[in-house]
Amino acid sequence: MLKDTPQLPIKMITDTGYEQQPEGSYPFALNVVNNYEDGQRGSLVNEQSNYEFVTLPGDYCGHITINRYEFAVFTVDGSITIVNTETQTLNTIITLPEFAFSKDNIITGEYRVVRGCENVIYWRDGINPDRYFNIASLMILR
Repeated sequence: MLKDTPQLPIKMITDTGYEQQPEGSYPFALNVVNNYEDGQRGSLVNEQSNYEFVTLPGDYCGHITINRYEFAVFTVDGSITIVNTETQTLNTIITLPEFAFSKDNIITGEYRVVRGCENVIYWRDGINPDRYFNIASLMILR
């Protein structure tokens, strides 16, 4: 192991006060992970936190991962919104109250590229019929 790499403490001990804490142990660890981003192991570092960078058009009811940075997010107002975490933007591609999305029935699904160029999301919520949506042509298919 590298000399300059901080070593893992013995363990987390929460049953004592700070004064009685054994050397090399720690009483609390919020957002701590066991690796650096560059892959070094055996080190405790803080995990990056989350922050809000967009406001959705309605209450969240599910999402589908499109790629590393993009997600199709479904909201109760019947919206499908593409959220891009890299550019920190959102683009509502369609809003149809007839979708009848509900917070009580979380939407799950898949993203696929069809015929090499059509971006299609398939989703289900357990109440409505399974559907798919061609993002490129904005066609809703049942």
